[in-house]
Amino acid sequence: MSLKGKIPPELKIQAVEDYQAIRKGSTEIIKELGIRRSTFQSWVRKYQMEGRSGLYPKKHVTSYPSSLKLAAVEDYLGGGGSLDAMCRKYGISSHAVLQQWITLYNQGHREFKTRRAREETDMAEKEKLSQEQKLQAVLYCLEHQLDYRQTSEQYKITYQQIYSWVKKYQEKGEVGLLDRRGKRRPPSEYSEEEKAAAKLRQLEAENRRLQMENDFLKKLNELEGRR
Repeated sequence: MSLKGKIPPELKIQAVEDYQAIRKGSTEIIKELGIRRSTFQSWVRKYQMEGRSGLYPKKHVTSYPSSLKLAAVEDYLGGGGSLDAMCRKYGISSHAVLQQWITLYNQGHREFKTRRAREETDMAEKEKLSQEQKLQAVLYCLEHQLDYRQTSEQYKITYQQIYSWVKKYQEKGEVGLLDRRGKRRPPSEYSEEEKAAAKLRQLEAENRRLQMENDFLKKLNELEGRR
């Protein structure tokens, strides 16, 4: 029977202990309590790290050192494991916390600006890519299911750079990849053929992206249907 509202800590503890003692399976518990699988996995993880106290509300927000945040994010983006595996490995309280760090990392937040990242940025500034090279990198990333890490290694650029270029390309097309600080032609000086070719490439990339999203949603629906 599904429960409405917040689930008391005692019931969470009972659910986890029933699961660990093999009295009940995870699917049975999830259905009984009306919760998501990721929610129950979070309870199990907290119980394993902190015991019963981990399932009671905390009086203070957990603080994590920047070095741990960076290590967890780069480990995950580098294919080190799932969100759940990373949370277990680094003692992170929930998937949501790690996902927030990943978002900040992608946005180039100052907390993730390590010396190595600054050195990579300086190197990239010295060896600027042409617009055509940027476009090649963006199309490569789109064709490989937005694998920013693989693309950054393939083109020897930073993760934040390719993430930024893809976003600009999706919003403005090839024009978004222009270096405004350089002496490149403004969009108004492009010939009609160049504009048409750029638009076609943008539409093709967008179609590939939409197809990947549809494939992902189909797979997600299949997984949800098995629960």
